[in-house]
Amino acid sequence: NATSICDVTEAKWEIYEPVVSGCDKTKYIVFTITTNRFLRNMVRAVVCSLVDIGRGRKKPEWICELLEEKNRCAAGQSVPGHALFLVDVKYPYINRNNKIQ
Repeated sequence: NATSICDVTEAKWEIYEPVVSGCDKTKYIVFTITTNRFLRNMVRAVVCSLVDIGRGRKKPEWICELLEEKNRCAAGQSVPGHALFLVDVKYPYINRNNKIQ
């Protein structure tokens, strides 16, 4: 189905130290994904699958199998959405001055 295909151009994990002095020293782990579109619960499912691999529940090759299978149900559960937020949206047909090209 063409409406369920996304082109992911970036997917990465980064670790950040707290920037506020006196703050708990817990590090923040941030997942960033860039794609041409997003599907319902897509990021939550991707994060859960990658966490499963990172914790040793699944082998790294499993992610390739998921993509080949093209079956969302095979990916398992989604992480809760309470810590996820949208940072930026870019439309290729609108330039920085908000003018449609």
